[in-house]
Amino acid sequence: MEILLGALAIAVAYTFSSLRILKQYERGVTFLLGKFWATKGPGLVFVPSIVATMRRISLRIIATDIKPQDVITRDKRWRSSRSRITCTPLVSSRKRPCEVCWAKPNSTSYSRTA
Repeated sequence: MEILLGALAIAVAYTFSSLRILKQYERGVTFLLGKFWATKGPGLVFVPSIVATMRRISLRIIATDIKPQDVITRDKRWRSSRSRITCTPLVSSRKRPCEVCWAKPNSTSYSRTA
């Protein structure tokens, strides 16, 4: 009886350690023994803790502030200062953690003249 109770306690502990909670703006990319296995959506997700790992990927747009730069025209009549913000959307939550170098080909730059 004690062995059965101990096995049940180990099974319950393993089940609770394998549960993950993903927020609405996150996706989980799971790797089974180091290879891509599946993408998981938001909510309560079961990932076997011994043989699988999960990386959280945020689907929010990343906004990066760039320092203001001075701009001089060709005829050198006036100077202006520009500050920029770069917004980068996520292309694919499946491809992002699997690639070695994640480039930002779809970044959009917004500039504001002061």
